[in-house]
Amino acid sequence: MKVSSLPTIVPGLDWLSRVFAKLRQQRTSRTEELRRWMAELEETNTKLAQEVSERKRVEKELRQAEAKYRSIFENAVDGIFQTTPEGQYISVNPALACIYGYENPEALMANLTDIGGQLYVDASRRAEFVSLLHKYRTVTGFESQVYRRDGKIIWITETARAVQDASGALLYYEGIVEDISQRKRAEEELQKAKSGLELNFLRGLESNLGKANQLLDGAVFYGNPGQFSVDYQKTLAVTGADVKRVASSYLSRSRIVLSVVPKGKKDQASKAAESETVTMVNKQSRGGRS
Repeated sequence: MKVSSLPTIVPGLDWLSRVFAKLRQQRTSRTEELRRWMAELEETNTKLAQEVSERKRVEKELRQAEAKYRSIFENAVDGIFQTTPEGQYISVNPALACIYGYENPEALMANLTDIGGQLYVDASRRAEFVSLLHKYRTVTGFESQVYRRDGKIIWITETARAVQDASGALLYYEGIVEDISQRKRAEEELQKAKSGLELNFLRGLESNLGKANQLLDGAVFYGNPGQFSVDYQKTLAVTGADVKRVASSYLSRSRIVLSVVPKGKKDQASKAAESETVTMVNKQSRGGRS
């Protein structure tokens, strides 16, 4: 029995051997595949860790940038704003609220709901402001008179830009406001002082020129030629050196033309030119100028 069963067992062993070999091959293949999966998973985890780290870094930088912007926004000396195209505030900083006479930004935004109608003394200024932004996208040094909350009128200058999305559609306006009331008052005072100085200067100039003409008239028609020569040279020292030097610069800028000899005197002098007195005066005058 035992000897006769051997031929049957041998084929069975061969089959089992092939089966185990195939199983080992599959196990090896699966092991290699598992190792590849593990390597890919490890690589993916590494990438995810890097992405998470990068995302955290970006978020940190964004928070820092936001905090920095918020600090600038909150502590700026000049007013900062964002408004809708229709004329309502989106956000304002404490400085702008202070410029317009409000306790805080919330009070400003709650009470000032129509910029064009409530803020500007000249309501058309808002329309002009918007028109410039539509045309140029930015506006610099836009000066206007506006009302504070207490009704007081102040001067401001605005610098702003139109903010658009990726497609070019208008989102809002944002910009900076500076109170220039003190500068405007200083300019007005300076202009008043300048006008006063100009008036006094012209009066003094007129007086000096008048004296020179009086000396000339008196010497030619009524006075003594010798005394005229002395007085005339003294007058020339003032009118010719000081007045001429200062007046020529001033009058050229002011586009004012003055004549030393009054109208009509030229003809009179011409008629009297034949007299001995005039001849003597002319000789002495030319001698004094040379």
